[in-house]
Amino acid sequence: MLISLVLATVDRTAMVSRFLEALEGQTYHDFELIVVDQNSDARLDAVLPECADRFRIIHLRCERGVSRARNRGLGSANGDVLGFPDDDCRYPPDLLQKVADSLGSHPLWHGVTGRCLVENSDRNHAGIARFGQKAGVLTPLGIWTRSSAATLFVRRQVMDQTGLFDESLGPGSGTPWGAAEDMDYVLRVLQKGFTIHYDPDLAVIHPSPPSLREELAYQRAFTYGMGTGRVLRIHNQPFWFVSQLWFRAAGRAAISVLRMNPRAAKFYFRSLQGRVLGWLSLESRAK
Repeated sequence: MLISLVLATVDRTAMVSRFLEALEGQTYHDFELIVVDQNSDARLDAVLPECADRFRIIHLRCERGVSRARNRGLGSANGDVLGFPDDDCRYPPDLLQKVADSLGSHPLWHGVTGRCLVENSDRNHAGIARFGQKAGVLTPLGIWTRSSAATLFVRRQVMDQTGLFDESLGPGSGTPWGAAEDMDYVLRVLQKGFTIHYDPDLAVIHPSPPSLREELAYQRAFTYGMGTGRVLRIHNQPFWFVSQLWFRAAGRAAISVLRMNPRAAKFYFRSLQGRVLGWLSLESRAK
């Protein structure tokens, strides 16, 4: 079972090196790495050759946009299974083995997904995703606590029938909708009738999100909220569920005010703004 890993990357070198080291340490070796390089310089030219004799690396270039890059990489993927690691994540040594074992022993599953574990988080961070603790089949309303691109692995037939990522969504897209391209993709997969299984023991390690001391944290809260709201609207998810997500962000902002934590309050308010405005955006999906 060949696993193709499509890695979209921009502006990072050290973390890409760390990811490559994690791949070297995998107990499962039947994989290839497709690096879709969106840098304007040649920063990866000195990094990738170091691993070229240990596993197959395909080095491509692409304009900015995570969805655009993944689509570019999928065109060169040879695998039976496709994965989409982030360029700042790290795989535990047995991750790919777990993926291969799960799909190999459950032929009716079309894919698996798991958790993101955040390292080194503290009270100066907010918006860390909370993943479910129980294994089970993904549902359209359950994906928000049971899925992310970095932990998603699907069989090739899923891509063949679902199509590519929506390039109007996600970081670098050039639109206001700076996230949730993975949620949009999973929802389209489920609409096709495919079965994706969530396993909390299948985990990918991520660094902490930007500190609330950084303006980037508030920018991301808004643009990520915009993407989330947009995808909720595209897929006509029930308004009771949409409003629940709004009230959750509003509640966290209010609690932060009561705790005299203005940074956290600002973060959750910006997230709420994005979710509402993203849901209200009425433009049709990009073709």
